[in-house]
Amino acid sequence: MDRKKIFGYLKAFLIISLFFLLSLQIPDDPDFGLHLNTGRFILTNKIFPQTDIFSFSLPSHPYVYYSWLSDILISLVYDNMSFFNMIGISGLVRLAFLWTMLGAISTYVLYRSSGDTFWVWLIFMVVVTVIISSIKVRPQMFSYVFCIILLCLLLRLRLRTMQKVKINILTESASFILLFLLWANMHLGFIAGLLIMIIFLTVDFLVDREKSFVSKLYLYVGIIIFSLLSTLLNPYGLDLYRQAREIFTSPILRKMNFEWMSLISREPPHWIFAGCVIIVYLFYLKQKKIDWRLFIISLVLFLLTLRSIRTAMMFLVFFLPIVSKTLMVLPSPMRLIKTFSLNRLPLYLALTVLPLGIFYRVIFNITDLKNSIEELDSNNTIINKYNYPSATIDYLKNDPKKYRLFNYYVWGGYLVWKIPQNKVFFTGFMDTFKTDGRYFFEDYFDIADVRNNWEEILNKYQIDAVLLPSSTKLVGKLRKSGNWSIVAEDGNSILLVKGD
Repeated sequence: MDRKKIFGYLKAFLIISLFFLLSLQIPDDPDFGLHLNTGRFILTNKIFPQTDIFSFSLPSHPYVYYSWLSDILISLVYDNMSFFNMIGISGLVRLAFLWTMLGAISTYVLYRSSGDTFWVWLIFMVVVTVIISSIKVRPQMFSYVFCIILLCLLLRLRLRTMQKVKINILTESASFILLFLLWANMHLGFIAGLLIMIIFLTVDFLVDREKSFVSKLYLYVGIIIFSLLSTLLNPYGLDLYRQAREIFTSPILRKMNFEWMSLISREPPHWIFAGCVIIVYLFYLKQKKIDWRLFIISLVLFLLTLRSIRTAMMFLVFFLPIVSKTLMVLPSPMRLIKTFSLNRLPLYLALTVLPLGIFYRVIFNITDLKNSIEELDSNNTIINKYNYPSATIDYLKNDPKKYRLFNYYVWGGYLVWKIPQNKVFFTGFMDTFKTDGRYFFEDYFDIADVRNNWEEILNKYQIDAVLLPSSTKLVGKLRKSGNWSIVAEDGNSILLVKGD
């Protein structure tokens, strides 16, 4: 084997290793415990729950556990492997997502052009460094991977139709059927996947009207119908779509849940990002060859992201190829650094700072991971770093009494994980629940913020314990009350119990 090949393998190994180290994270998502215990419930009881199983407040409220298969996988990995193995596996899943993203971008760019791929790698490394911390151990991560696989399947289908290859509807639909069958049982993001596929195939059919357009029409319609039908093969049937509609149309979710808020309602950096997207679109539209399929898909996803940042990651999957294609008209900076020149000093600095920044992020991530592991309690959970309760949880574990616990909504999944024997007031699954004609979220905030008829609502749910951050208004109110007493507190939380 010559030195060039050896150097190439070493370079690939180094890059993959760096990205893997970037991908290692402690499972700290607030809803991790909900997914873990949902999987455990299904495996133990051999049934698919139809109502809320974690709260005492609305135990009969219907709910579709749309990520049931992901939840089972999470519980199997967690219960049968060490916590550190789980960190490694989650890192591999993140790495798979990032690497398939690069593959999709490269496939698209090389399929559309024979230009230099320098910009593909540059954009990929920048994006990875920025978004790596937002990819959590949660079912949504599977949607990102499936979204990239869908893009690759669509590009492959487009390539085969261009080459006039004879295609059988059933055999060509098989990969799409399998994809959406898995996707529909692992995460609700399959709805976005269906939208992406329908837009791609519709635009492709309208843009490239060929002599064989009738057979092409049959092929595309067949793929869409078979894919739609495959999503119905789930434990909840059409209720899966009703749950999706309820979530996406919920105004309270976009108002109260940080992940569902509009892009333009966030901080100024998000506005700058939106402005940069528009600028890239304007430059892209000036090119001679425009891929209307990817452009329209990314535009639709961008508009959806303006409404809710939940679709931002899928938007990036289809937007990055457009960015790469737009920048490929520029010369590769690697050609300009062969000879040193003072007027190219900013370029040298930029190309030096980027790898140093990535290397710093890797070192920071390893140090952060090491410090986090040192803070693990006896049950392998993070306490100080993520502001979860500790002493108060220990008290509840050792107290045989089962309280009707009013909890901080961010801690719902954590409490389900740590004290599964004690049902809670609110979890992340209850964002869209309604009771007495209004959203359950409103009952929660009326109590927590001590507003309106909060005492009446408190008594309605027969709450006899409160676990909240000490700065919450309700805590201040109950402290002054003679009916409530503090039984445990730590730096993050306070537990008050109602007297007999």
